[in-house]
Amino acid sequence: RVLVLGPGRGRFVLDLLTRNPVAHVTLVDASAAMLAYVCRDLARARVSPARVALVHADLRDYRPPVARFDAVASHFVLDCFT
Repeated sequence: RVLVLGPGRGRFVLDLLTRNPVAHVTLVDASAAMLAYVCRDLARARVSPARVALVHADLRDYRPPVARFDAVASHFVLDCFT
């Protein structure tokens, strides 16, 4: 289980899910458009939607559910904060 903060266009997510067929990801992004890009590309790659949880939220307000993650990825999103 991987928590991805600010997945952007989802290149990392697509690569992770295609290389690791048992991975599940939770994607958190404030941009509905970016989440839509990810969904479109994952559907084209025939990645099961059951492996992906989408959270449309501002990271400053996001509180993860009581869950455990094996990894957290934050590609170029933390530099958006002061």
